[in-house]
Amino acid sequence: MSGKVVKIVLRPKRKNIPIEVDFAIAIENLGLEGDHYNKPNGSRQITIIEENHLKEASEVLNVEVTPILTRRNIVVSDLSLSNIPLKAHFRLGEALLIKTGDCPPCERMNENLGLGGRIALEGKGGITAKIINGGKIKIGDEVTVDL
Repeated sequence: MSGKVVKIVLRPKRKNIPIEVDFAIAIENLGLEGDHYNKPNGSRQITIIEENHLKEASEVLNVEVTPILTRRNIVVSDLSLSNIPLKAHFRLGEALLIKTGDCPPCERMNENLGLGGRIALEGKGGITAKIINGGKIKIGDEVTVDL
C-alpha cells in the first residue's frame, strides 16, 4: 500500500493561519519542527488527510477546501488512510510514523468552511500519528505502509 505526499502545512501558533511549505522536519516523539502541536509522547503529533476527501468536501460545499482550512499537516494522494490499521507503521519520506487514530472534524470546520463544513468532512477528517523516527518529509515523497 503506497501513496504520495502532495501538500505540507505547518501551524506555527494555535489560532494563526497555517502556512504551506515544501518540506517539513519530523522530530522523533515530538512533532513537526515549527508546528505548534508538537508534544512529547502526544498521540496527535502529525495529522494527515486524503486529497480526494478535500475535493469531495469542496464539491459538497461549493468552496475550495484546502489543507490550510482543515488545519491538517500532510495531504496524501493515491492512499486510503482508513485502510491503515490502528498502530500500523508507515513512512512519510524519511520519517517513520505509527497511526494513533482518526482525526474527526471539529466545529472549527464550520468557522473555516462555512455552515456544513464539519458535516462535509465527517468520516473524512484524516488520521493522527506519532513520530517513531524523525526525518525530512517533502512534497512528492512516497508514503508506504508496513502491513
